[in-house]
Amino acid sequence: MSIEVTADPEKTEDQHHIISCSQDRDLRIWSRTTGLFIKKYDLSSYLAENVQCIKLGKNEDNLFLGSKDMNVYLINISKGKLCVVYEGHWNKVTSIYSVPQTDILLTVSESNIKVWDLEYDECIKNMNEHSSVIVYIEQLPNDEQQVMTIGDQFELKMWNYVTGRISA
Repeated sequence: MSIEVTADPEKTEDQHHIISCSQDRDLRIWSRTTGLFIKKYDLSSYLAENVQCIKLGKNEDNLFLGSKDMNVYLINISKGKLCVVYEGHWNKVTSIYSVPQTDILLTVSESNIKVWDLEYDECIKNMNEHSSVIVYIEQLPNDEQQVMTIGDQFELKMWNYVTGRISA
């Protein structure tokens, strides 16, 4: 099961939600304030396989879902509508990272990282330098174009997601 929590400072406390998606391909939304269940969407008509990970977009009405079917789906959660399907991974999508203050999305599948330009909905970089499965990805606080990835064999890499080059 994957969980996201909305925290948009523009919204009032009663507009914040807890969002989950489980292997049954149901997206569920609860009130963060009261804990009460709000709504459920059956995503099985969009997804051929189970959801592996979720990530809220820059606009908290948008949710990215990484699937076992090797795709990333952009869902508008206020309407329950499929917006875009990002294709091209070779295996299940296990992690999604949204670069703050940009229209850049990083998606991970095994040892592969794809960099997506969300303004044009296209893959702009494909990075394959890991020799093991990537288990962690995070932006570096001192350089907003750098991300750190860690593989399951403790392989650490620093990437410039703009150039696609390894910096350390």
